[in-house]
Amino acid sequence: MVFDSIPSFEEFSATFSSDEECVRHMFKVRFGKNYPCPKCTKAGPWYLNTRRYFGCSRCGTQLNAKSGTVFNHSKSSIVDHFMAIYLSCISTYGVPADVMSTFLGLPKPTAWMISNRVRRHIAGLRQPQRLGGEGQIIEVDETLLRQVRSGPDAERHVTIFGITDGHEYLSFIVPNRKPATLLPIIDKWVRPGSEIHSDGFGTYRLLNLNKYTHKTVNHKAGFTISPDGASTVRIDQFWGRLKRTIYRVCHGVHYAHLESYLKECEQRAFWKKDRLGFLNSAFSQFPVVQT
Repeated sequence: MVFDSIPSFEEFSATFSSDEECVRHMFKVRFGKNYPCPKCTKAGPWYLNTRRYFGCSRCGTQLNAKSGTVFNHSKSSIVDHFMAIYLSCISTYGVPADVMSTFLGLPKPTAWMISNRVRRHIAGLRQPQRLGGEGQIIEVDETLLRQVRSGPDAERHVTIFGITDGHEYLSFIVPNRKPATLLPIIDKWVRPGSEIHSDGFGTYRLLNLNKYTHKTVNHKAGFTISPDGASTVRIDQFWGRLKRTIYRVCHGVHYAHLESYLKECEQRAFWKKDRLGFLNSAFSQFPVVQT
């Protein structure tokens, strides 16, 4: 299913009003009507049994539409998961668990578990690509996240390194800002010939100038755009989006879940001007994830 316009909450609820409709949609997206049976090798048709499994009409082999996805083994209704995906896609910074709990009519711990699965689903929609190329501008920067919980009563500061071309965004949890940490990430994810813009941090002065052109912005002098045209505005905007999500919406996160928050924020930044495309992307694929 592809939406022509962003539906209202009531319209979306009417479209996916039962678990049966949701799993039928997932099966259609993942396998299709004429998917060949892995046992008898015949192509379809498939029927839905009372256990919400799809069976081959010839040999009876069963397929689970949720198998391998973040929704597998969940005890919550798949309808609630679909509603949570919808709410997450139409929001700017995500939906906190207490708000999700109110919308879905569920206890807050259950709403949080659903939100966590949805975040992992959104994080896997698009795979990261190597950025830049001959003459392309790449911005790099690092930032410090606070309010990252590492235990019941413990918090820690975490350094995040980011790369963007203004369209794609990549972020990495790093142990420090040393050249031995940041430069290999740049070499891996930025194509040779790119023009790299950064602040004046010393690590970036060691960039391989045989592979990249390097320009800096002097933030201490108050420059947003340097006289030679260098700027880190786009990566700074990404940091602002990430910190608003973690500090204001989520009120802090646990370190174990920080990676999924980063990847979700990358997806939101990519789709920020196309909310409808974001919604369609979330419902037109159900990627297999690592457990």
